[in-house]
Amino acid sequence: MNWICFGKMCRYIHRLALAALVLTGTEHTLHAADYYVAANGNDGNAGTEGQPFRTIIHSAQVARAGDVVHVNPGTYENTYGGIQPAHSGTRDNPVVFESTERLGAVISGSGFHSAFYCGDNGNGISYITIRGFRFSDVSRAVMPGREGWRIEDCLIENAEGPGIIFWVPDSPTDPSPYTDIVILRCVFQDIQENCFAGCMGMGNLHMKNCIARRGNRAKYPPGGAVGACKLLCTDGVVVENLVSYDHCGCGWWFDWENVNFTIRGCTIFGNHGLDKGWDGPGIRVEI
Repeated sequence: MNWICFGKMCRYIHRLALAALVLTGTEHTLHAADYYVAANGNDGNAGTEGQPFRTIIHSAQVARAGDVVHVNPGTYENTYGGIQPAHSGTRDNPVVFESTERLGAVISGSGFHSAFYCGDNGNGISYITIRGFRFSDVSRAVMPGREGWRIEDCLIENAEGPGIIFWVPDSPTDPSPYTDIVILRCVFQDIQENCFAGCMGMGNLHMKNCIARRGNRAKYPPGGAVGACKLLCTDGVVVENLVSYDHCGCGWWFDWENVNFTIRGCTIFGNHGLDKGWDGPGIRVEI
């Protein structure tokens, strides 16, 4: 009898433990929500599927860790201040902005800042995922925050400046380098300057399965910040399966203070300079 009671007690404790796990999981995702944006919406709406917001800018002020902002097909104008997320995500629960149809949501227009903009000097906004957008005729597409930003399945074209730009003013001594930055399955094309560029404060980047073509359409002197990319002050960059070609300038450029980098499985060809042979190498590394 005592053994039976003990078994019942064990089962009771087990049920309590399971209930605690369920409650903990519920609490962990309590604030997760889905918001919707549509070109015919209104920022005074609730942001539901039936009552969507009008602007991605407004949704970025509302969304918090674990939330997903679904952006319906249409063209959304970039403005002076760009889309600045107000709240960070976490490693397990990022704030996600995604086009409901791949490349169906188009962000266009030449604002002063990048279309997605982390704020001045990084702003402390981390763990943001941007997925499936088409950025066309913007000044720059994305200026990530310092940690955990992911750009996935995007097309960046006809940008005036670098499609994606990193900026650490005090690098390489800055105490907050870029970390856990991922660029996945993106296409950069017909960019007036670099496809992507910047100073990472001895931070890291993982780029995989991307295409970069026809960078530096403005034909700036390739000895400067032009070509497919120009990265400075990195530690642990990994580039996999990149196809990079037909740039006025380098197919890939590691400028000064880059260490522990890996480039594998890439195809880099057909790049050219203006009047010097070194203007258009496949890969350029300064040491």
